[in-house]
Amino acid sequence: MSDDDDLYAVVRTEFEPVRLRADLDDITARGRTLRRRRNAGVAASLAVVAAVASVAVTVSTGAKTDRPAPMNLAAWSVEPSPDGSVVLTIRQLTDAGRLNAALRAVGVPALVEFERVPADAKLVGCAENDQPALPELNSVMPIGAAQYRGGEHVFPIRRDRMPAGTTLHFVLFEERSDRGVPTISVRTGLVKGTPLPCEPLWRSGK
Repeated sequence: MSDDDDLYAVVRTEFEPVRLRADLDDITARGRTLRRRRNAGVAASLAVVAAVASVAVTVSTGAKTDRPAPMNLAAWSVEPSPDGSVVLTIRQLTDAGRLNAALRAVGVPALVEFERVPADAKLVGCAENDQPALPELNSVMPIGAAQYRGGEHVFPIRRDRMPAGTTLHFVLFEERSDRGVPTISVRTGLVKGTPLPCEPLWRSGK
């Protein structure tokens, strides 16, 4: 064997692990198959991602409803009920303006006023005015329906029974006993149009 033959044998032995053992056509065909599988896998992954995104959008959107949303604060809450009534719960006499807006938002035109009675007041209540009270109040807020429980004053309101153009009027008076314990009394009314604000008796002198 010549020196050239020996060199060829060494090179062939060294490169034996990486020799081409299959035909070129077979390798090309296998490459096309692998590419198709890889592309199909990517497409399937994208489809899964799209499906998940679709579910996420559906869940986050939520179903629409015509029922007004309740408003709950520490001082008071306004809860619409499925039967068309509204439950007003008052715990503290604060933020009357926002409470009036919350009642209007659920379909109850109302004027709520909070009055803190001074310690030297001789009389508690509102001075009489010329605005007539409507008898339908008992239908909108039945006698005995209001409750006091655990520091909460609860008023069920039948908004569906309010005549068109009428407004509920709530005046809540907060007094404090000699020991500093607060007590609340309530004056309610139903009037045509906008109620006249309460003129407290201790300020009117009447």
